[in-house]
Amino acid sequence: IEYAGALKEHEAVRERVGLFDLTHLGKVEVTGPGALGMLQGVVSNDLRKAAAGEALYNLVLNEGGGVIEDLIVYRLEDDRYFVVPNAANAQRVLRMLEEAPATERVHLHYHQDWCFLAVQGPESVHVTTRLFPEAADLAFMQCVETQYKRRPLILTRSGYTGEVGFELFTYQDV
Repeated sequence: IEYAGALKEHEAVRERVGLFDLTHLGKVEVTGPGALGMLQGVVSNDLRKAAAGEALYNLVLNEGGGVIEDLIVYRLEDDRYFVVPNAANAQRVLRMLEEAPATERVHLHYHQDWCFLAVQGPESVHVTTRLFPEAADLAFMQCVETQYKRRPLILTRSGYTGEVGFELFTYQDV
C-alpha cells in the first residue's frame, strides 16, 4: 500500500506526479432513455447540468438526508453515464440503482473487469498527454472516450487529491 511512506507520497503528488491503482472502486455504466431520470432520483445534483463529456460530483442520500456515498457521475453521451462509487459502498449503490424507479428502459453494467488508474500532481498533464494527446484539451470535470492499444478507455480530468489529475478506466489484461 505504501512505497516510501505517506509523507513522501504526499510530497510527490503535490510537487511532481503520483500514480494510484483504484481498480477496487466501483464502475457502473448506466444507459438507455430512462438513465437520466433514474439517476436524478438517486444522486443529489441535477445531472441535466452536465453535458456529454462532463462530470458532476454527487452524493447518494438516504431517506433522512444522510450521506450514504459520495461519487462522481460522468455523462458520456446523452443517455449514457458512468458512475464511480467507493469500493466499500459499490454493491450498495449498485443495488440502489437496480431498485430505482425508471419510466423508460435503463441498462446497468457493473464493470468488474475494468481497471482504474489515477495520475495526479502537477506533472500529470505531461505524463498523461504523452499517451493521450486529447488530455491536454480536457478542463476539470470533463471526460472523453478514447482507446489504448485498441481497447476502450474513458479518460477524465478529475480526482480527489486536490492537485491537477487524470483518471483512466479501461479493460484489464486477461
